[in-house]
Amino acid sequence: NARRLPQMVDDRDYFPFRGGLNLVDTALSIAPGQLLACRNYEPDIRGGYERTAGYERLDGRSSPSSARYWLLGFDAGVPARYPTAGTTVTGLTSGATAVALTAPVHANGAGNLIVGRLVGTFQDNEALQVGGQTMGNAVGVARISDADTEALAASEPTVQRDWAFARSWLRDAIGASPD
Repeated sequence: NARRLPQMVDDRDYFPFRGGLNLVDTALSIAPGQLLACRNYEPDIRGGYERTAGYERLDGRSSPSSARYWLLGFDAGVPARYPTAGTTVTGLTSGATAVALTAPVHANGAGNLIVGRLVGTFQDNEALQVGGQTMGNAVGVARISDADTEALAASEPTVQRDWAFARSWLRDAIGASPD
């Protein structure tokens, strides 16, 4: 005479996720649809729960998700003097500065620098200096990116790459919160 345990949950039972996180009552006394524990979920405004969209670290400077970058054309470039990521590029005449987000994309001494944190306006044909040495001459002025949303950035692989560099640069620059 084997004893049978009652079915606790039948596959046909339906419990809508309502009621939120219940940290007060015991596990056997909470209402159906309440949570005992959860991670990365929050109440949805339409009822139930949804995945947390996430948080972004900030330290008072521009947020990485709003990253902007500029393309600065150059010619007469000297590859040995090209900037590396994180290096400041300065316009000799204008005094404009920007931070190189990557090494430049170039061929035969001409190409584009992908820069962030632009201050001022580079002038056409002015010498661009890195560490006090001329790396080339500006071609036109820096052109701001048009990809200020994820959808725009995803539409073009080059734009997506450049925008990713800009976001990554801002994320890496975030410092520890003051005590």
